[in-house]
Amino acid sequence: MNGQDAFDSTCIDAPPSCFMKERPINGMTVGIPKEYYNEALSSECWKGWNEAAKALAALGCKIKEVSMPSTTYSIICYHILAEADITSNMAR
Repeated sequence: MNGQDAFDSTCIDAPPSCFMKERPINGMTVGIPKEYYNEALSSECWKGWNEAAKALAALGCKIKEVSMPSTTYSIICYHILAEADITSNMAR
């Protein structure tokens, strides 16, 4: 995602940048949270997830399993923040 979004009123009008040209992907470490591997994922999601990890590894990335134990709270936080955002927008 890069550049202005016509549907986002908080977006700035700036030209798209190509920040990855200066930083090659080869040698980067990509963390994959182990908490995201769970029984709720469909087989299609599993397949896409694994294909993406393999593609990044083929480009020279180091794939590393990481832990994000607070992930279980993310949906709760999202709902709290979304309600606050909606309330703020409705007050305008």
